[in-house]
Amino acid sequence: MRLSPRTTGLNPVEDVVRYAHVAEAFKAPDNTCRPSLHEQHEEIVVIQARDYDGEVAGIRSIVRPESGKPYLEQLQIMRDVGIDRFSGLLPPRVQH
Repeated sequence: MRLSPRTTGLNPVEDVVRYAHVAEAFKAPDNTCRPSLHEQHEEIVVIQARDYDGEVAGIRSIVRPESGKPYLEQLQIMRDVGIDRFSGLLPPRVQH
């Protein structure tokens, strides 16, 4: 089993080829304060993934109408965004 040192404490998984992370967050139109405290903040879902070929991220805005159920807007995909969260998690790639 080949694991990166950064996976210490995680459940070992053999032959990991990709990591992904999903989180709810806030986005603000400017940097005047923390996004969660900004009067015009937007709730979003952030999706990030990395494999040996690169990374990809996406954002979906959360819409909360006054009446009716909340829903997610269309996915906005961003490529090559430099996701640091997963740097060093994948084991070294073995060439066959």
